[in-house]
Formats: sequence, C-alpha cells, structure tokens
Amino acid sequence: MKFIFENDLPHQRAAIDAAIGVFGDTIAGSQATFSVAPLEIVGKMELAETGVGISNVCSLEGEDWLPHIQAVQQANALEPDDAFDSPDFTIEMETGTGKTYVYLRTIIELNRRHGFTKFVIVVPSVAIREGVRKSIQQTREHFASQFDGIRLKDFVYDRTKLGRVRAFATAADIQVMIVTIQSINSANNVFYDPNQEALGDQAAADWVAKTRPILIVDEPQSVEGGLKGAGRKALAAMNPLAMFKYTATPVNVVHTLYRLDAFDALQLGLVKRIWVDGASIRDATNSPFVRLVDVEARKGHAPRARIEIHKQFANGPKSELVWAHDGDALKQLSGGRALYDGLEIGHLDAGTKTMQLMLPGDIRVMSCGDAHGDSTGDSLAAAMVARTIEHHFRTELRNRPLGIKTLSLFFVPTVADYRIYTDEGPKMGPLVKIFEREYRKLAARPEFKTLFVTTPANPESAHGGYFSQDKHSVTPFDDREFSKSTGDDKIEERTFDLIMRDKEKLLDEAVPLRFIFSHSALREGWDNPNVFQICALREIGSERSRRQSIGRGLRLPVDNNGLRRRDEGIARLTVIADTDYATYADELQIELEKETKRPFGRASIEVLARLYYPTAGSNDPKVLGVKEARAVFTGWEEAGLVDALGRLTDAMRKAVAAKTVPLPASLGPEARLAITALLDRLSAKLIFNTENKILVERREDVIASEVFRNLWAKVSARTRYHLKFTDEDLTAKAVEYLQKMPDPATARVTWASAELIIARDGVGTKKGAVAAPRHIEHFAGPLPDILSEISTRVGLPRKIVAQILVRSDRLLWAKTNPSAFVELAHKAIKLARRDVLTQGITYERTGDQYDQSLFAQFEADADDLIAVEHSPMTYIRVDSNTIERPIADTLDHAELVGLFAKLPPDFKIETPLGTYNPDWAVTSMAAGPAMHLVSESKSDFTTLRDDEKAKIQCGVAHFQAIGVEYVKAVSAEEILAKFTQEKS
Repeated sequence: MKFIFENDLPHQRAAIDAAIGVFGDTIAGSQATFSVAPLEIVGKMELAETGVGISNVCSLEGEDWLPHIQAVQQANALEPDDAFDSPDFTIEMETGTGKTYVYLRTIIELNRRHGFTKFVIVVPSVAIREGVRKSIQQTREHFASQFDGIRLKDFVYDRTKLGRVRAFATAADIQVMIVTIQSINSANNVFYDPNQEALGDQAAADWVAKTRPILIVDEPQSVEGGLKGAGRKALAAMNPLAMFKYTATPVNVVHTLYRLDAFDALQLGLVKRIWVDGASIRDATNSPFVRLVDVEARKGHAPRARIEIHKQFANGPKSELVWAHDGDALKQLSGGRALYDGLEIGHLDAGTKTMQLMLPGDIRVMSCGDAHGDSTGDSLAAAMVARTIEHHFRTELRNRPLGIKTLSLFFVPTVADYRIYTDEGPKMGPLVKIFEREYRKLAARPEFKTLFVTTPANPESAHGGYFSQDKHSVTPFDDREFSKSTGDDKIEERTFDLIMRDKEKLLDEAVPLRFIFSHSALREGWDNPNVFQICALREIGSERSRRQSIGRGLRLPVDNNGLRRRDEGIARLTVIADTDYATYADELQIELEKETKRPFGRASIEVLARLYYPTAGSNDPKVLGVKEARAVFTGWEEAGLVDALGRLTDAMRKAVAAKTVPLPASLGPEARLAITALLDRLSAKLIFNTENKILVERREDVIASEVFRNLWAKVSARTRYHLKFTDEDLTAKAVEYLQKMPDPATARVTWASAELIIARDGVGTKKGAVAAPRHIEHFAGPLPDILSEISTRVGLPRKIVAQILVRSDRLLWAKTNPSAFVELAHKAIKLARRDVLTQGITYERTGDQYDQSLFAQFEADADDLIAVEHSPMTYIRVDSNTIERPIADTLDHAELVGLFAKLPPDFKIETPLGTYNPDWAVTSMAAGPAMHLVSESKSDFTTLRDDEKAKIQCGVAHFQAIGVEYVKAVSAEEILAKFTQEKS
C-alpha cells in the first residue's frame, strides 16, 4: 500500500504560498558563485582544482522585506507586522495537517519560482529526522509527477562523511541537507573544526554558510533552546538567507506568515475529532498521594507548584489540584488529613520544572507527571490498558470492513515499565505482562470473537515498542550516532522498522503489530494516520504534553488504498486518561493558553479575523479577515463593549442579551451570524441575568412605623442554647448508626467519555457514555492511625471514639479500606451528635436583640426580585420562583397581613450544627393585639436533609423561648391560616 497525496489542499496551498510570497518578485534562476578552495591559495590553483560553489541570492535587504511580509499576513487573516526584524518566519500548522509535506513542496516551489537551490532542514531529534527522510521517500514520485520529474537531492549530515558537505555546496540542482540540532549545537563540534582535509582545511559550517541556505526548522521550540540557546546560535552560524520555522506550538516568534491552529484544524475537519475517556477513581485515598502537575514562576512572585492531592471535603476525600509553595505542609493543604503528616513542599525550580517533596527522613525530587504514594498505580494502569484494548477492539470491528487498519499508542511512565535493558539483551517489563493478560481476557469475549476468525488472538505479536534507549541496542541505524544491533535483537529491529520507517507496511492488516508502546521518543515528529486510541499512563502533566500526546493520532486515517478518510464517524481519536474528562479538558485549556499566549474568552482582532463561516454556493468556509475584524473590534471598543485586550464589558453582556451588538453594515448575513454566535459563546459563562441590576432600598417610613417596631421587638430577641446529653448517649447513638452503615467500598475506577469541543472561547466537553466500575485496589499497606484521624475530624476525645469503634464491632472494615472506613465512622458520629444535640436542646433569652441595620440596601438582578408595598424594603429577593415568589406576592396583597419582611441573611440563630436563617416575619392586621409569627417555607418538608431538619427543630425551640409562633409552610395560605385560627 502507498499513501496517496492530495494535490493543492486549500490549507496546504495557503501555507506554501505564504513562504513563496514573502520573497516578492525575486527572479527565478538568480544565483551567485564562490570559490571552494581556502582563500589564501585562491589564484595559485587552476579553476578545475579550486571548483565553484553555488549559493542562494536574494535582492531583498532590510525593510525591503516588510511590504511582502505584510501582504502575506493580510492574505492569511493575520495582523500585519509594523516593522521588519529579520528574515525569520513562522508557519504555524496544527499537528496532523501535513506540515512536512508543506515544507518539502515549498522547497521545490521556491526553486521553481525564485531559483533557490540550497536548503537545510534542521530537526530536534533522530526520530523526527527519520520521519523527514521517510516523507521525502514517500513523496518522491508524487512531486516528480507534479513538477516535471524534479527530485530532491537529500542527505543526512554525518560527521564521518564531510565530503558530502562539499558536494552540497558545489551542486547546481536542489540540495537538501537534513541535520539534527544535537550534531551541530556545541562549539567544539566537528561541524566547526577548520582542520578538515576533505573540505580543504575549512569548517563544514563555513561551507554551508557560504551557500546562504534557506533553513527549514522543524519544531523550532525544541531546536532553538530558548532565545540564547545553543541551537539558536547554531542556526545563525549557517548564515541563512531566510529561515522558515514550522510548528504547531510556536515559542520565539518573529514574523508569522501563516497560522492553522488547533481551532482552525478542528473546525475545518482537517484532523480527527477528539474524545476523552476519563477515569474517576473512588474510595482509593489510603495513601498520601502527591502528583506534580506544573511549576511556574510569575514575575515578582516566588515559584509555585500545581499539585494533585487527596483533599478532605465534607463528603470525604477526593482528588484536587492545589497551588503549593516552598515550606507548605501537605497536611494543611489536604484539609487536615493525618496521613499527610510530616510531608512538606521543598525547593521549587521553575526552570527545570522540578519540586522537592520533603518526606520523613528523606527528600524526593519530582518532575512534572511524577506521583508519590500512588497505591493504585499498578491496578489503575491495568484498568487503563484494558480500557484501551477494549476501545481498540471496538474500533477494529468498525474499521476492518472498511479496509482501515487500527492502531493504538501507549505512553508509559518509564521505559522499564515496558522494556528492561540488560547485558543479556532487552527483557519484558511489567506492562507487557499486564497487556498480554488483558488482551487474552478481552479477545475471549463473544463480542470480539469475529476479529480472530482467520487469525487466532496472539498478544505477543500484537504489541511492540520504540524508545530512545533503543539507539544503543536494538535500532539498526547506518550512521555513527548509533550502535549496530546484535543478532539477538532482530525482533526489536523489525519493530523499529515498522514504527519508524515502514509506516505503509505497518498499515497492512496482515502485519500483526497493532499496539505501540513508547515513552517520549515518539512525542514529536512521529505520527501515524491510523492511531485511533492513545493511552497516557501517568505521563500527563508537563508543559505541552497533552497537545503533543494527542498530536500523535490527529492525522486523518487512510484505508488500504492509501486514501484519506474524512468520514465524521471514522475520524475519531479516543484518549484514555487517568483523570476525569472535565479535568483533562481544563488542563488542556491551560496548556493551550500557555502555548498560544492567547487567553480564551476574548474577542480580539485576531480571534475575529480567523472566524470561519459558511457561504452560499460553496463547500469551503470563508474567513472574516483582518480588515473586517478591525472594523468590528474598533466599533466595539469605541462603544465601550470591549477593552483593549478584548475582554467583554458589562455593556457587551447587556447588548448580547438584548441582541443590540453593533456590527458594520458591510458585513454579509453569514458573517453577522458567525460573529453573533461567537459572542453568545464568549458571554455564556458571564451572563447570569439579562436585565439591569436593581437597587433594593429601605422604606424608612415603614421601619419607623409602630407596626414594624412592634414586630421587630417581638422577633429580634437573641438567645443562647443549652444542651443536655451524656457521653453514653452519644456513644450509644454513634454505635447504632455505625452498625447500620453499609460495608466500605473497595477502590474502583469508572470510565466516562466525552467529546472535547476545542474552540476559541475555550475547551468544553460533550458528555458521552459511562462504563461499569472496575475494582482497582485491594488495600495491603500499613494501617494508618484511624483513631487520630476520626478524633480530629469529629472533635471528640480519642477515648470516646475508641469506645464507639470497639462497641460497633466494625473494626475489621478498616482493613478493607481505611480511608472509606474513616468516612463511615465520621458520618455515623456526626449523625449521632446531631440527634443528641437537637433532641434535648433548650434556649433562653440573652437580653440582646438583632439590630434594625440588618435591613440594608443592596443590588440584585431583577429576575431574583419582586416589588412589594407592605415590607421594610422596596423589593424582596426570592430564592425560588415556585415557592418564595408566590408567598411574597400573596402576603403583600393579603388583607390579614399588616406587614411582613424577608428576614435578612445576617439574621442568624445559633445552633450546635451551625447558624440558621428563617425566612419570613409576619404581623397580622388585627383590631386588638397583633399576632406575630415567623415562618420557614419549603416545597416539601418530608424530603429535607437531616441537617436541615435538625436546624429547623432548633429554630422551633428558639422562637418558643421568645414567645413567637413558628410556622412551617409550603404556601402563603398555610401562614394566613394561623392568623385565621388565632382570630377564631
């Protein structure tokens, strides 16, 4: 099978034209010559001996470049640069959209259009170098058919074959040198050594520099090594005529000529749709788990680390991302969990992205993605491997009848998890055993048996791996960067060839290899169009890791005829993650914001300019462009709808809600709809009310009236409570509750999938299916100090807690799942204390009162307010439109009601379970002494939480102590009935 390359895809054509167009009208065929002999002996040698070198030449100098740069940027909906810096250009293309094809074709068209012949492709790794060589081989016939037989003369720079550099300099046809940055980025490298006989005692770098090559830099963020990095110096040493940087994740950008980012690629259907099947782990919090996600240093602030821990919440511990600084105690960060006692954050290094974790008697240095105390690691890995295989089999059932081979890719935490290198040769790591076991189990399921009708299930031949260590043992490279393989490594050699060199063969159904394992060697520069599943086993967390990991499978799939398949139901990549999909989406958004340096949720000129919308009579969407985008944005900025950074103002939110956002009259209906839809998305998370806020004011005349003063004097008395119970009462009740508790659950993982919606307003999710839980851990570690943990949580002496646990006869549960047992015991004691505290509670007056100043003016959304007449405030804020709103309206119009008030939030009655805020205070319209009452309104008092019931019970006791009627009501009629009963 051969890949079929499509000619002139619109997005690829635009990227090619961007590079060609920046040279303007440079005449094709122009070139310069130079002597290839040492300068000091030129003239003493015959021309045949000296030879002639050929270099690229261009008439553009300095600011001459700027108008061409601006024209290209305008054509590609990019904000034009104001000034020229250097002929250093960025072509931003999302992974999987044909970046390598684009720059190889660009080389040919630069030669045809402008006559350039000397090109150097610089890559960050051997893996990418091999990918480039493979792409040149794959496209050779395609380009020859397109361009009258033109073929690239390519070679890999090899320090042992420097004569090839001489041929590069003297040849008149298209010359392409491929070089890894590691082979030229040190000052003492042979590349810079002038004592080279094969080069006439000149350095290879000097020969290359004289040709004024055009540099093609693949993945520049990994080549340059920062603004002052050795890689950047090595690039400059080649004296390039121009430099084109091709990447999906640009860092040091000078002039961007073309941008096809992740948002464009997904919207245009150029890559697979992305689904995440995320793990939600339950009841697996029995160890002091710490995972380092990121280390950052903001200007003017000390470094801080983003870590994942098991933090204590009201309903039990759960995974949480928190910020930590040097010296922070993890016990405090975790909400007081005793098992984190003695663990602290040490030195943080934002440069190396490392963190010291201070352990009792030890210090561990953690890198991003590292985890400590992960008792579920092995069992979670097994669950993730099994889930990946299951997805793979289901995808294969769909793909095989369509002639599409299915591949899956695993990123492993360490190389030794898959392959262990020994003196006797590579050995299997623990993940191999896990994979083969889970493969056999799943292959035996009836639903997958049709996959193995002609070829029996064979897990040993279904998987293989490639790792950077392979360069020393199993990789058959033919240059001196790597050692030759031994005869014992033939299986690994063939695996390497399939993965790195024979991608077409790998896509043959007859080849059994389907599951590929790697660490980081395949992170950049390698991908395969038929990777449909990617499983990252505890390898997510470092900068760009999600983008780079996902990128290995974004390319559209091909069938056995080599044709791309854009079918929406087929082009789908599933990422199996060790976090739930919502967390994965949030962290991917953080990565995207860091990489693009473009915060989500803003309506900048750039965002508007790259807004795609359909047009009548065309299948290709149109882009708004810089001119129209600037007109739109300027109008909004002048109207105060956005600030200079594109952030939406309150005025914009109101205009969006009222559909009065101003747009230029020149815009067509399709463009107007696209902009309106964008604004709806940008403001969706910001608009909570579509009306103006209303100021709720005090009615001073009502507050000064005798009716209100009498009501307030009656209901505003403060009290203190008294409790009457014994330790035995509490112990007996807690034992009763604990004995009724269900068995503590074992640790388990549940898979829930969702499609990632990656748009310029953020990364969202569209929920899919939820799988049945799988048990992942059987606790076998040392039993933690559960007595101290429970005692601290409930605030009771250890002696009482110990009595409860012993008398409950449930201590054996602690051996099954200590953390879950602590939660059950905590809940049982909490329920017991609620019962004994509230059943015998009494209140007495303190002599103090709540002040009238609690009725203070405030602003609220109109949707939450109802205008009233017979109340101390002009409006009443209601918490429910179905209960409180009709109650307020009825009381305001009822003849029996003289005055009523919604009690302010700070009107709080103290209870042993926290404060309680009742709803209404009402006084009757009576001829004699007025009746005063307080009411609690709920839709259903039979379905309240136990804590709510207990607090209401305390409220009854409080108002009984001050002599005020207390009413529980689901409607205003039940409140009014009390007045009727009193009157009768």
